[in-house]
Amino acid sequence: QLALRWCPGRKWLFSGGADGSVHVWDVCTLEVVAKLLGHDEAVTSMIMMQGKELLATASLDKCIRLWDVAMDPPRCCHTLGPPKIGMAPHGRHTPSGTDTDVLRCHERGVTCLAFSALHKHLFSGGLDHEVLVWNPLSERVICNLRMHTAPLAAIEAVQRSPMVVSADVSGMLCIWDCRSLSCSQKLTVSLPSGGELTGMALLPHHHQIMTVAR
Repeated sequence: QLALRWCPGRKWLFSGGADGSVHVWDVCTLEVVAKLLGHDEAVTSMIMMQGKELLATASLDKCIRLWDVAMDPPRCCHTLGPPKIGMAPHGRHTPSGTDTDVLRCHERGVTCLAFSALHKHLFSGGLDHEVLVWNPLSERVICNLRMHTAPLAAIEAVQRSPMVVSADVSGMLCIWDCRSLSCSQKLTVSLPSGGELTGMALLPHHHQIMTVAR
């Protein structure tokens, strides 16, 4: 299991596996109540989209799936990614009008997710060094944010703020402004030779960004 996410509304714990499946756990009985299938490769990240009863899961299969947790069992209602992946019964197939639309999706695996409840934007980072901004309910990419030169390790939205912070394995951190969808600040973490940044956490109350490295 590679990712965990708690759903307060349903009292479910979701775990994402290396085989692409997502297990739904009842923490009272310690039993699996459902198994969600749809991803073809490892699930790398999961978030609950604040203000919506949706679980977003990212995978190395280059796509993101949105699961309606109001249903029992949860059902995939949207698929964000290459059109060929969004086939029923695991999401609607979204035909692409041009080749450009396909290229705007992640070309390699998706590694991290963040949701800005203030601006209703979903942010995804991947092995292709890009941050994509999605309108999740229309299944369309709003824009590609290109600043990183290494695979993305983490991305976090500062709630009740227009800021989103992304970090890549080389130690570069970018602070994005959701209003203009541009980079407002760039920070660099000093890493030892051969080291890689593996995670990040935001402490808004203390105005701090915490990072951890291999």
